[in-house]
Amino acid sequence: MKIYVIIQTMVLAALLAAGCDHSIPENVPTSQQTPETKPAQVVLEGFPMPLTSGNRIYFYHEGDMTGWTIDRPPNASVRTGLQVYRTDTRGGNWAYTQLPIEQSWEAEVDRDHLLTSLHQNGPSLIMLQSEPKENLTRKTLYRSEDNGTTWTFDGDLTSSISGEVASMMIQEDGIGYITSSYKMKDVIPFYRTTDSGKSWIVQEFPHQRDFQFAVAYPPELGEDGVGTVRVDYTKEQGTDSVYYETTDNGSNWHLFETASILRFHGDPAALDTIKRFADHWLAQDEQKVGKLLEVGASVSWITSMKTHRYTFIRAYPPSNEPDQDQLCVGLQYQTDVKDDPAIGTMAVCVRKQKSSNEWRVYMLD
Repeated sequence: MKIYVIIQTMVLAALLAAGCDHSIPENVPTSQQTPETKPAQVVLEGFPMPLTSGNRIYFYHEGDMTGWTIDRPPNASVRTGLQVYRTDTRGGNWAYTQLPIEQSWEAEVDRDHLLTSLHQNGPSLIMLQSEPKENLTRKTLYRSEDNGTTWTFDGDLTSSISGEVASMMIQEDGIGYITSSYKMKDVIPFYRTTDSGKSWIVQEFPHQRDFQFAVAYPPELGEDGVGTVRVDYTKEQGTDSVYYETTDNGSNWHLFETASILRFHGDPAALDTIKRFADHWLAQDEQKVGKLLEVGASVSWITSMKTHRYTFIRAYPPSNEPDQDQLCVGLQYQTDVKDDPAIGTMAVCVRKQKSSNEWRVYMLD
C-alpha cells in the first residue's frame, strides 16, 4: 500500500510540474513567442494620430485629408523645440518637423496658449503665448512658407499686440485678424494684417465713444469679401453688442445698411421688395409691411415686430441659383430682448404675382 501511494504521489507531482512548465522551446523566433504589445492608436475626427512620446497639445484638420498636430516632447527645451506633424493622407502617414523655439517659456506652452493659422497652400503661422505675468503676455510668431516642411521665427509680437490674444485668423491671401483681451477706455482690441502677419494695425470702426472697454470677436467673412464682426461695448450702464459689416474684406467697417441687399444676384425688383420690407420692418410700420405681404401670407411675425425693436446686422444671399419667380434672402437680426441672446436669422421669401407681376413676401421663416 505504501509503495502504491508513493508511486501515485510521484505521478501527480510530475503532472503538476508539466502543467506549470512555461519554458520556451528552442529555435522559436522571439516574435512568435508572445504577442507583440503595441500602444493603442488614438483617432481624432477620423484621423489616426501619430504615435509619439510627446504630449499632444494641438490638433487641426483642413478638409478630409490634411491634418496637423503639435506635440511638446519630454523635457522640452529650446534645444528640443516643439514637434509639428502634418499628414495629407488622413493620418495614413505623418511628416515630422521641428518648431525651433527661441525662449525657454515657449517650451511650457499648453493648448490654451497656442494659436495657429494653418493652410494646405500659402503661409502657415503658429503663435505661442506665455502665462500673463505682471500684466504682460509674451507672444512669438513662427512661419512656414513650404506647407509646414520648415518653420522659422517670424517675430516677437509682445509690444505690437496688447493683452492676451484670444483669436487669430489669416487667409491665404495674407489678410488676417487678431482679437485680444486688452481692456482700455475707448479702445477696440481688433488688429488687421495685410501681409500674412508681418505687421499689424488696430482696425478703425465708426464706434461708440466713452466706453470703459470693448471686446471684439472673430469676424465672419465670405469669399466675396463681405462679412460681419461683433463688438461688445461695456459702459457703466451695462454692455451693448454692435455688429459691423464690411464689403471690402475688412478694409472698412460700417453699420449694416439694407442697401447691401441690392448687391445680390437676382431679379432687381425682387431684391428691392425685400429691401423695402426690411426698411419698413425696422421702422415698425405695420401698414407698409402689410402692403408687401402676399394675400394669405402668415402675419404671426408682425406681433414680434410691434413688440420688439429689431436691428438687422447682416444679409445672406440666396443659397441657390434664384428662381425666375421666387427668391429668398436671409436677414440676421438682433432684438432688444434683455433676457435672451436675441440673435437670429429671418428668411424673407418673395415671389412674383401672376395677376400683377409685382413681387410680394409670401413667407417669413
